[in-house]
Amino acid sequence: MDDSFAANQTMIKLINAAKRGVNCVVMCDDLNQNIKKDLKTKFQLHGGKIYSLNRINWWNLFYKFRIKSARHHEKVISIDNTNYIGSANISDKYASIKYGNVAY
Repeated sequence: MDDSFAANQTMIKLINAAKRGVNCVVMCDDLNQNIKKDLKTKFQLHGGKIYSLNRINWWNLFYKFRIKSARHHEKVISIDNTNYIGSANISDKYASIKYGNVAY
């Protein structure tokens, strides 16, 4: 997740769900986790949980190729005991005519 319109709208929807009492958990690879700080704080304030996967050790990142290439890219959404697995990034550059409708 980055700091784009699509990612911010996704976080706002997750914040609203958390306010309603929905158990919301976001798991992102530590390397590209750029969630807007105020949205992250609001999400956590309302009970949402954010976990960083594959924590970055800067020494290993620069000196071991294995660490650079062993990143998490999968996306999983669980809603009411139904799981969806895919690989769509949550970013404006993937929300265009080329990739689908930009309406949220």
